[in-house]
Amino acid sequence: MKTGVSYLVLAPYHYDEATDKVTYGEGAITARMAEYKVAVEVEDDNKCYLDNQVAETAPGRMKSAELTVSTGEFDSKMSKMLLSAKEITETVGSKEIKGVAYDDDMISSPVGAGLIEEHVFHGEYFYRAFLFPKTAFSIPAGAASTRGESIDWQTQELTGTIMRSDQKETDETPPLHHPWQKFWDCESESQALSLLKQVLNVTEASS
Repeated sequence: MKTGVSYLVLAPYHYDEATDKVTYGEGAITARMAEYKVAVEVEDDNKCYLDNQVAETAPGRMKSAELTVSTGEFDSKMSKMLLSAKEITETVGSKEIKGVAYDDDMISSPVGAGLIEEHVFHGEYFYRAFLFPKTAFSIPAGAASTRGESIDWQTQELTGTIMRSDQKETDETPPLHHPWQKFWDCESESQALSLLKQVLNVTEASS
């Protein structure tokens, strides 16, 4: 059973048509996770009828998928990586304050997105490292409510479109044709995080 979720690891997605390879730019552990969900729309199965019954069927493929994550913060690092937002500065007194600007040049840059699910099975914990190889996030909505007598913890929700990767590793075992989701079951959370850091090119400096 699922018992938790942690970490949001992102990295810029790159596809080289000359080599037909997918790689990732410098990734980062960008936010702490509160919740996530994936909604998948699947094509209808393609059935072949013989003798008035189904003789063969081709299962429907992923038609569209949406990833929604709730995080603690949506910071400037995420804005620049996901939306190509621009870093700006304003000097107040003698102090230079950095900020972020959204303008007409913004684009939703594809990223590889990883996260970790915590599971327990027969009393033993394991950690499932998920990778959505090519995801484009939308501009997040903004909202907040005032603090009352007690703190109402408010998370930030991000929504992204999961796309098929351009990866076509026909010479690999097994061959992969445009994967849109991958996962690995790990013995510990640290092992799962190390795996995502390796796949998404996260260096010690950026983590």
